[in-house]
Amino acid sequence: MANPSYLNKEVVAEAVVDSIKNTQKDAEIRTPYLKGYEKPDKIKPGEKEASGFIPDVEFRYNDRVELYEIELNTEVQLQKWRLFSLYAKKVRGKFNIVTQKENLPRFRELLNSNKISAKLIYF
Repeated sequence: MANPSYLNKEVVAEAVVDSIKNTQKDAEIRTPYLKGYEKPDKIKPGEKEASGFIPDVEFRYNDRVELYEIELNTEVQLQKWRLFSLYAKKVRGKFNIVTQKENLPRFRELLNSNKISAKLIYF
């Protein structure tokens, strides 16, 4: 299903950031999609590797990190999901995938079959 014209990563990132601000008053929030926020650091598979991925939203609180990846279509990068999941586990954090309700069955299957730990958040 095609996304409505108003639905893009900026709109969803703003909703995620608003939700975080309502529940975690002292969280440090980073996102490349909204003005006034720093861009998250690139997460790499190894320290010396140049390649890596930048999460859509990251927030830090009490020495914990939560990563949010906004997936608005069914084309996904499993390598990115795997890396974010492993990183979140390493830093005692959480990895969340934000998507549309109709993507849930496919995404659940992808997470299960690839043994990727993530929370699915849908709208």
